[in-house]
Formats: sequence, structure tokens, C-alpha cells
Amino acid sequence: MEFNIVGANYLHAGFRFRFRNYATLSGNYDHWHIDYVKVDAYSSGQIPELNDVSFVYENPQLLKRYREMPWAQYKENTTGELRDTLDIVLRNNNAGFSVDYQYDVFENNTLVEHYPYLGTLNSTRNVQVSVYDSSIGNFNFVQPPIFLSDTIFKSTTTDSATFLFKNIIKTTPTDNKNNDTLTHFQKFNSHFAYDDGVAEFAYGINVQGAKMAYQFHLNKADSLRIIQIYFAPMQNNVSNIPFHLLVWDDNNGVPGNILHRDTVYPIYENRVKFHNYYLSSPIGLDSTFYVGIEQTTNDMLNVGLDRNSPANNYMFYNVGGGWNYSQFPGAWMIRPVLRTTPIISSTNSVITQNDIKIFPNPFSDFTTILLNGNVKSHIQLFDISGRLLRKFVVHENSFQLYKNKLKGGIYFLQIQNKKGIFRKKLVIQ
Repeated sequence: MEFNIVGANYLHAGFRFRFRNYATLSGNYDHWHIDYVKVDAYSSGQIPELNDVSFVYENPQLLKRYREMPWAQYKENTTGELRDTLDIVLRNNNAGFSVDYQYDVFENNTLVEHYPYLGTLNSTRNVQVSVYDSSIGNFNFVQPPIFLSDTIFKSTTTDSATFLFKNIIKTTPTDNKNNDTLTHFQKFNSHFAYDDGVAEFAYGINVQGAKMAYQFHLNKADSLRIIQIYFAPMQNNVSNIPFHLLVWDDNNGVPGNILHRDTVYPIYENRVKFHNYYLSSPIGLDSTFYVGIEQTTNDMLNVGLDRNSPANNYMFYNVGGGWNYSQFPGAWMIRPVLRTTPIISSTNSVITQNDIKIFPNPFSDFTTILLNGNVKSHIQLFDISGRLLRKFVVHENSFQLYKNKLKGGIYFLQIQNKKGIFRKKLVIQ
């Protein structure tokens, strides 16, 4: 779409202009971008073609599941978390056909990865990009695709890491050089994020008792200490309406037992900042878990929704008839924050399920632990906050753990011997 500005009132020295995007009190429902502004003496219908090859979209998501995730969790399973290929899309607006592409990854201004590596760090991949035509569409790297190596993110840090990812294209000298580099910061801190940090929409359910649950998965044992939520300022201020902040364990792919419940209020932060809801004590976790909210009224709380990062396979809602996937494309702006060190320690060796059997589980009086072989074992029982409740040293292959004064709820059992370490969730009724 082109807009031509004509008239003596505008075409004079010192003329200034600006663009405005109007929104409504109920939120922003449309976003648009200005691609080019050409200032010159052209008549209508005589604007020359743009000699430009450019990137069409922002840097693609580099991780399979998340936008951001804890560094320790990523390092535990780099192959499972990193995408195999990079989906870069180009558009040729009447520039030269020959395009050289490369990407570079930096940490603290130090180059740690280059693509394609053909003997030098200046090598590029040459492709022929046809001039854009609506019947052909944009250009995609598909034969072959752009591959991502499992070692693309290299760092000696233990708690966090940040990498600068640069996509670079080189074309003819007459091509517009202002948009030939696409940059992205890939951050690994202590939180999980499906969203990109910008709320194009807001999400809410106008049903009292409705629940929203967000699924996350751990690659190693850790503990949850903060839940971050961004509430979008909309037409109605709901900061005086309480809701329940919840954490669940997993029950065959849907939320199961409630591990934590707290009553809190929506907090609006300035400049699209998340509010930190601190848990009274960290919750020890070892696999899949869920965080979310339960409404106490039928008012819509309007959690921020990032429309550019579809995460519907991990978003569940329940209005009384069971758990269902959210049907609105996007990602809720809810982020769990983990500790930098797990409450329950881990080792490199793991005892397999065949070495230990626990039955019954759940139990109301006692449970029996069967060990494979008469080896000295250290048994520890933790509550969901990671607090050590009981510890035993056993030399036999059978041991009975009694409920005694323990309250009903979720516990974690840790068994360690010369074969390694074993962890199991216990449920006391």
C-alpha cells in the first residue's frame, strides 16, 4: 500500500510528519509496521521500484518449546530443547538475484558459532532469490534447510547465559543495506517463557471458579520459587479482585494434585513488566508441573496474551467440565521462576525403576520399599518445599515407611546408594 503526499502545505523545507496508531480503552487489537518512507519529488504512479532484499519476519524461535528457559535445564537436554533447523524467510523487491547468507552467534562479543563453516569464519551460503511475485511468494531456505548445531550455545557459566544471534545477508552494491542484518538475544536465566514479552491481546474467562493451567517440563530436579504474571491494563481495573495462584503436578498430561494454593490480587506493572508472586516456600519438583490461576468471581482478569508465540498445546482451562486445551492462538504471559540450585540434590548416576519398587502409592498407613540387592542405602523424605522430614540408613532389601504424624499430601522420596540416586513422588492420603 502506498500513500502519496501532495500539496503546497506539505512540500516545503522544514515539513515534519509523524504516524499514529490508535487504540481503544479495551486494549490494542491491531498492530502494523511502516516498511519504507521515501522522501523525493515523485508523481503519482512514478515511484521507482525498491531495490531491496530483506528479511520478512523477526528472528525465528530457536528453541522447540520455549522462547526462554533456565540455563541449567537447557544444558541437561540440548538436543531435545534446540530446534533442528532455522526458518528464515526473504523477500526480493527487484534487487539482484544472488544473495549470500550467514549466521553468527556471540557471547560477550566473542564469536562462538558460525554458519556455514566452510574452512573460514567468513564463509557464506549463496542462494538465488527470485523477485517477489504473489503467485510465488517469499523465499524460504528449504533445499537444504539452515541447520542448527547442538553445540551452537557454548558457555562456561553455570547459572545463566545470553547469546547474540545474527542473521546476515549480502547482495548487490545497489541493495538497501539498512535491513540486511537480523539480530536476536537468546537468554537463558532462571525462568521458563513461552511468550516473547509483548502482549498483543489479553486472555480471560468470565466464569467463577474457572481455572487456567500452564504446562512446563523439567529436565532435572529443581524447585519453584516465583510465578511471574503480566496483567494487561484493559477497560476495567480488576486489581481489587482476588484470585487463587495454583501449582499442580502432572496426571497423564493434565493438571493433577494441587501442590500450592495462595490467594493474591492482580498487580499492574509499568511498561509491560511482569509482577513477581513469591511463594511462601520453594516447591521441589522433578518432572512435569503446571502453574496457573483459579478465579473467585466471574470478572475477566485479562492475563497478557502474546499472539506471535502459539503455545496452545501447553495451555489448559477448566470451567467445571474437565481440562481442555485453550482455543485462542498465542501464549499466556505467565512464567515460573526456578531456584539456581535444586532443593533436592542430583548426581550423574541414576538408579533405574527396575532396582526399586514402592507399593502402595498413594498410601494411608504405610508403604513398602523393595531394593534390588542388600546394599547400604540412604533414604530421605522431603515435603514439597524441599524440607527434609525423615532420613534412614538401611542394609536390607525391604523397608517400610509409616505415615505416623505426616499429613496427607505430596512428598518426595530420595534413595541413594553405590548404584546412584533414585527419586519418587509419594502421595499420602
